[in-house]
Amino acid sequence: MPAHDALKPITGHSCTAPPENFCFGVSLRPPANWRNASPVEWTLQHSNLQDCRKLPGVVAVCQRNDFLGIIAASRVHAMQAAASVEAVWTPVGQKHLNRQTNASPSGENGRFIWSYPARNFQRESVIAWSSDEQLTVWLPAANEQLHTIRRDLACLLEISPEAVTLIAQTEATSPHPALLSLLDAAADAALLSSSVKRPVCVDLRSAPAGELSLTPAPPDSDDVARQQWRSPSQWLIRPSQARRLITPDASGSPLSACTNVQIISGNTFNDAEEYELHAAATFAQECHWHDLAHAARENPAEYRIRHLGSERARTLAKRVWTEAEHHPLPPTNADSMETSLHGRGFAIAQLERTEPDTHTRIWTWSAWVVDVTIDAATGNIQVSRVIAGHDSDSLHEAASAQISIENPALLTETRRLLESHDAFDAWDTRPGEDATLGNLAQRTLPSAPRTTGESSQILTQGQLDISGVISLPAAAAIGNAVFAATGIRLRRFPFDSTEVQHNLAQRSLPTAVRRSSRYRTLAAMGAWTTALAGLATLAWPLKPALPLTDGPDISLFSAQALERGRLVASAGDCAVCHTAPGSPTNSGGREIDTPFGKIYSTNITPDTETGIGRWSFEAFNRAMREGIHQDGRQLYPAFPYTDFAKLSEADMQALYGYLMSQPPVHRTATPSQLRFPFDFRPAVAAWNLLFHDNRPFQPVVGKSAAWNRGAYLVEGLGHCGACHTPRNHLGAEKTATHHLRGGMVDGWTAPALHDLTSRANPWTSEQLFQYLSTGYSPQHGVAAGPMAPVVAGLAELPESDVRAMITYLLDLPGASETEWGTQPSASPTQQNAAPTTQGMSSADEAALQNVIGARIFSTACAGCHDPNAGPTLFGVKPDLSWASSLQSAEPSNVLQVILHGIKQPAHADLGYMPGFADALDNSQVQDLLSYLRSRFSPTSPAWQVSPAQIDLIRSKQGHTTR
Repeated sequence: MPAHDALKPITGHSCTAPPENFCFGVSLRPPANWRNASPVEWTLQHSNLQDCRKLPGVVAVCQRNDFLGIIAASRVHAMQAAASVEAVWTPVGQKHLNRQTNASPSGENGRFIWSYPARNFQRESVIAWSSDEQLTVWLPAANEQLHTIRRDLACLLEISPEAVTLIAQTEATSPHPALLSLLDAAADAALLSSSVKRPVCVDLRSAPAGELSLTPAPPDSDDVARQQWRSPSQWLIRPSQARRLITPDASGSPLSACTNVQIISGNTFNDAEEYELHAAATFAQECHWHDLAHAARENPAEYRIRHLGSERARTLAKRVWTEAEHHPLPPTNADSMETSLHGRGFAIAQLERTEPDTHTRIWTWSAWVVDVTIDAATGNIQVSRVIAGHDSDSLHEAASAQISIENPALLTETRRLLESHDAFDAWDTRPGEDATLGNLAQRTLPSAPRTTGESSQILTQGQLDISGVISLPAAAAIGNAVFAATGIRLRRFPFDSTEVQHNLAQRSLPTAVRRSSRYRTLAAMGAWTTALAGLATLAWPLKPALPLTDGPDISLFSAQALERGRLVASAGDCAVCHTAPGSPTNSGGREIDTPFGKIYSTNITPDTETGIGRWSFEAFNRAMREGIHQDGRQLYPAFPYTDFAKLSEADMQALYGYLMSQPPVHRTATPSQLRFPFDFRPAVAAWNLLFHDNRPFQPVVGKSAAWNRGAYLVEGLGHCGACHTPRNHLGAEKTATHHLRGGMVDGWTAPALHDLTSRANPWTSEQLFQYLSTGYSPQHGVAAGPMAPVVAGLAELPESDVRAMITYLLDLPGASETEWGTQPSASPTQQNAAPTTQGMSSADEAALQNVIGARIFSTACAGCHDPNAGPTLFGVKPDLSWASSLQSAEPSNVLQVILHGIKQPAHADLGYMPGFADALDNSQVQDLLSYLRSRFSPTSPAWQVSPAQIDLIRSKQGHTTR
């Protein structure tokens, strides 16, 4: 949206539909540990916020105490302006919210830890419009704590809560957005809107991962039902971040934890959502009850039921446990090579809430029995049966105590609890749809009514969904089942099977449970035999055709799976290579110029004749992992199956479903034009044997979940090495010290990705995030050429994925002086440099080039790139003194931009650049290059570029294929 359009007045915002003409806002925060529950408070010393007023697209800036905000005409302009702000924050000491109780020491016995994941909100936003002492806020969806949001916004703007109108949009992608992120976005939008009297849109920020710790406190009586728990975290809904920055002493409202658990709070804020608070309390409490029963030598379920305080809860628990006893556990097979251990666990959750309007107390109960099977050799835990029941005061008597026995969907979702929610293949595509307990039942049981009407409904109070409590006992039930099977108490959620394996290995198990040395020898021989057979299969050039099918039933793929597949396709840049200019997406025909000839991408739409519409998943999976067509042909490794082989099974299935759900396009593939012998497809089998590893990605032990996630994306799905790694004479990526040390793509230099933080112009984590998210960093320049569509794809991913890639990239070891992508003493282009002008010294020629180049720059470039040439007319205004391409040893990228411009930027708001291939001859291009290098990178060696090199790049026509 142009800036002048964003300033048009709008009236009448009492309608339920959000305004179409709004600005975009972004706020700045103190250091990250301020948000991550740090007891240290920070205060703003100074900033250059006012300088942002002159930046392109900026409408206004807002500063109130420690709150800094920017309002701009577009999201990209707002983000770029925020990236240019330099703010200095200083710590002012510790803030103690509760000094009565000290935090429990980390080593205290009996402690339970509940880890919760980062929450990502892709394309989720809030719009606020403040004027005339009235505030209207359009939320992406409802939340059961709307009264908290309304009260916080009223305090923030110092207006009556009745003057705050909250509107939920039915087209939201998530029915239950996280409260704290929703609260922060609404507060930022409201404050920024009040400063400009305009509607302002603010994106929901990702919430950081964290953990909750609970330690049993000595009971004040002998009654085990009155057990208290001590937590080092303050279990409060904190005020919005905007209120904390404006009024540091702002306080939040207490959350109601599970009624049967009394919490003694510590002294710090915690960014956990309400569900995590209840889930952590239930996990600790129910595991503790099981341990008490074990110590008393009683049946854990019967012991727990006897101590329940509610007759209705006891009735529900008895029904669930009685049903479970109808399904006995299988016996342990003492003669089996793979001996398994079986266990059954019980847990119950009791949740009380009070209706804000009627002050009516409503109880809800959920009881679970979970059966698990544990591999005694590996510690792997598998859920084999789930029996769950729920009851609530809000249910009619006839519908109370509903029991779900072996619900397949519930069983599948429960099994996901055993996968760490920080796993490398967990996409977290939408808020509330990650592999955590909080959303286990939201897709398997009916939800509470949301909104009515055509598009939205004004909300007065959210409703507590029954799924919010029904899944609470699941983790404790699994933990109790593991204890019943092994005697091992797992005190940290998510569970780690390696902990089970380690503990089983340390104890003396019955002989029947331990593998004999003979079995281990046989297993090792089998593994070697399988590996050798795999190599033989890979090397054999003649592959069988796989049967054609009628295609998958797309209705079997959930909306979440298709959305995940869309993100997999975006991260893998499928459409970049499989779409020819001006053609339908993924219909093929894109020309890929290789040193061995031309290859044309294929049609991957679900067309049944010319596409992959009749491919089975087995055929698709084989092509992605092994480079084998459905008909048995070897695929050329220009298709990066060498990287895609690392995909997880879940991502591969989601990608298959997404591609098969897209519109079919009838387009016959263009035959490739490769020179002999490279056109002999069976020879690719030998190439695969030498250079292809088809094993899926394996996380590195000892590295963080973010590091492993970043490695999975960089080395696998994102196939960054396809461009950023030099290749050998057979077209394979070089390995070892050459990996990700830089490469060439269609005449563009793909820089090395190592040693990013210690270069002459180093990258910071935030600069790299800004570049990968928007395609522009003020300190490094604009993404162009093959990188522009890559950034466009990354913009679709959750913020945590982009930051995970950065975590991995910044941890890569530095490149040595002899490796690709470093600054050589003489540029490779100098070998074919043009001779100096006859009779003129090199110094005189350079001076003449600078004079001529300066004139060309003043005429063709200064209007957009000279910092002293006036305001920006369109898009961003890169400072060329920071441009990485002008600091590079290779002039290829600068030549590409001069000749072909930037016709397809990563984002339209960045602006376009015309090419000058038709306006400048080779001599003028040389003069301009000389001037740019000497002015904006004066300490770097001069470039020497021959006319032949310029002609070569002229012929590339600005191709952006990978």
